[in-house]
Amino acid sequence: MSDDDIFRLLPLAFVVVPAVAFLGAAWRLWSQLQADRDNARVPADWYRADGSVIDEHSRWEYRSSGDGPGRSVLIRQPIVQFRTSMGREVTFTSNLAGRHTPRPGQPVAVYYHPSQPDAARLAPESVPALYRIMSVGGAAVSFVIALVLLVVFESIGIGMLRSG
Repeated sequence: MSDDDIFRLLPLAFVVVPAVAFLGAAWRLWSQLQADRDNARVPADWYRADGSVIDEHSRWEYRSSGDGPGRSVLIRQPIVQFRTSMGREVTFTSNLAGRHTPRPGQPVAVYYHPSQPDAARLAPESVPALYRIMSVGGAAVSFVIALVLLVVFESIGIGMLRSG
């Protein structure tokens, strides 16, 4: 492949790379909105119970930053205990994990199906608003940034294709 061939393909990079970034950001936003909606919906045949966070799984994750070095953040996943309407004590690990989840010792509301109480989940009102805002908000910011990059680089790439 000659240098001329590479320079002819360069404008395509200004079209393809931002388009892929945009699609990735759109998928992230869509999946986060789906997860948020699924967590907010409680099936009609599930029961509500009061419980408490008894422990948590925690791990450090490295989060990169677009404008400088990244940093490590502590991600927490609550372990919750509650009693079913039949008096059975159930302990489960929440499906939510993040920086702003309920902490050990905090009371929480739980929803569970009577035939599968081990598959319980935190009630929407027990999930801090900050968790929901940060998860959907972060995805929305990524989407907007990718959209701006897509528009800018698409116009550069199309201009280069027209002039070349």
